[in-house]
Amino acid sequence: MEDHRVSVNTKNVEIVLFNGSRLTGEIFLQLHSSKSYEPQKIEEILNGEDTFIPLRSHDRTDLINLKHIVALTCASENEENDLLKLGEHYIVTVETVHTKFENINVFVNLPTGQKRIKDFLNQEKMFLYFSSADKNIYLQRDMIVSVSD
Repeated sequence: MEDHRVSVNTKNVEIVLFNGSRLTGEIFLQLHSSKSYEPQKIEEILNGEDTFIPLRSHDRTDLINLKHIVALTCASENEENDLLKLGEHYIVTVETVHTKFENINVFVNLPTGQKRIKDFLNQEKMFLYFSSADKNIYLQRDMIVSVSD
């Protein structure tokens, strides 16, 4: 039987796990999103239906349980999504169970017209999007201890 491979993009990421360990490697992104003809975004994977995502590092691929990821960060290049930067802009400090992110950006513009940080944090998403000057930061909502502005 022939080995069929699907073409994918990869993105270098750093992952902080619930046990405090840090992993670096590449995650795989489909060339087309399930929602559009644009390339798949990291947020789609993190807030999708799968429980495990592959992370390729050096000579192996590990399957990482999304429920144990505290934070996933990556360079903002080629991952920009202007729609995520609409709305009320806040600069906040977020403390998670293992990491503190200071002076990061959050944009709040929910479909219901709500624009408070509290509304943003109470969304039904597993991972929430924040950013800094050079990084995209995805934090698991249940691993956030506090947010201050």
